Amino acid sequence: MADLLWGGFSPSLFGWLTGLVAIPASLPAERTLRGWLARRRQRRHEAQREAEAQRRRAQEERNAFEAGVLVLDPARPPEGANDLVLAMCRAKQRLLDVQRPDLAILSDRLYSRYRHVMDVLGERFHTGELAFERSQGLVTQVCFGAVDTLTTMASQARGVVRVDGNYVRSRLEREGKRLSDEERAALVRRLDLLVETEHSLNKLSARIESALTVLDDTAVSMARIETARPRRRSPLRKRWRICASL
Repeated sequence: MADLLWGGFSPSLFGWLTGLVAIPASLPAERTLRGWLARRRQRRHEAQREAEAQRRRAQEERNAFEAGVLVLDPARPPEGANDLVLAMCRAKQRLLDVQRPDLAILSDRLYSRYRHVMDVLGERFHTGELAFERSQGLVTQVCFGAVDTLTTMASQARGVVRVDGNYVRSRLEREGKRLSDEERAALVRRLDLLVETEHSLNKLSARIESALTVLDDTAVSMARIETARPRRRSPLRKRWRICASL
């Protein structure tokens, strides 16, 4: 009990004075230790939030995939890629640069639809036919419009790429009562920016979906067209026609 009263030193005047000196001397070290532990916890929380964000976006990326979707590699475009396909690759890279792989998949879906409808056109028409050229022009126009939308999405996503919504929410929940009105208003505004940007991105995504539907409709319509493309006759049928004329 005496040790506690005298700060762990002997119950004498010298021990009492030494204890008084030792207590404030230990406070800076204690504050340093607590600060280090707090920063360590903060780094751990940030790492957990980042891992959770990556997991969530990976799941969104998997959910966005469709069966039969061709995947573009912006670093290695398809061999013989034209200006349109190269523009799709650039748009996808911009979306990846702003950490939105869930939106970058839209480039893959657009490329897949483009390839499919061009394959159908190639089967129904000769390359030099007027119908082929007109259809190709319309398909290219729709796809370039979709690429412009993807580029706009990347620009908007870049504006909030450094805003960590999870961090802002945790601060508001953890320190809400201790925050000043100005700081709380600033944090709330950051969340508003995220919500507004995501709402705008959803609208732009709907435009991409409309463009994909147009390409699907075009492919189906072209596949139903009966063309007068000459078919190669077999030698047996040719002989039969010669015999019948004799």
